[in-house]
Amino acid sequence: MAGFLLLPLLTTLVYSFANRWLTILPEGFTLQNYVLTLTNQKFMMGILRGMIISVIPVLITNVSVLLALFVVIVYLPQMERWYRFCV
Repeated sequence: MAGFLLLPLLTTLVYSFANRWLTILPEGFTLQNYVLTLTNQKFMMGILRGMIISVIPVLITNVSVLLALFVVIVYLPQMERWYRFCV
């Protein structure tokens, strides 16, 4: 992968630790931005909600696919060749 594609991510990471950035390089580094963000109750609730929203569809999809595979393999063995073709 080309290094220039990672440059915006690296710049954002350095900027997140910067105390002040008025010139080409930051003038100081601090963890205060992370402390403020990770101690913010609304931010943490948003992260929790996002994780729940992303885990529930994955679980539903996995269960439905497993049930469909069970039905095809146990009750419809003639469809198993189509299943093997799709996989």
